[in-house]
Amino acid sequence: MLQVSCSPQLRGWRAVRSNLPQAVFFRVLNTVSVGTLQFAVDFDSAVSSLVDCFALPAGGSESLVAFNLSVGPRGLRLNVGVISIAGLDGPTDAVSCRFAAAKQLQEGDFSVTVLDANDLHGMPVDGIQMGPRLVTSGAQQRVAP
Repeated sequence: MLQVSCSPQLRGWRAVRSNLPQAVFFRVLNTVSVGTLQFAVDFDSAVSSLVDCFALPAGGSESLVAFNLSVGPRGLRLNVGVISIAGLDGPTDAVSCRFAAAKQLQEGDFSVTVLDANDLHGMPVDGIQMGPRLVTSGAQQRVAP
């Protein structure tokens, strides 16, 4: 699997003061199989800042995941594209990201919108539900300042 890490480089982007990144998994919630998946995660840049993102092995070794950070309606938008030759079978975590925040993040801090999805034959898949899954503070790690 090819993994691409996302490092925010957006003009005017401000990091929230925190050295405790909080892990957030963005997951497919319903039972579905997709070959391609595009989704956007909107979050308030005044509350949290993106540290990094990683692909997960859910799609197997023949997957490609790309990340892009842009301005969104709530502050910042993380755009994610997943291509999986073997298929991504939900429910499952699609990607993992870490956010720095001055407070404990909640699921409501993130809005996930599925932009496009296709099955392994290239046919559109409708009705995919996605959402964040937050890791409790006991599982987080401190990073160097």
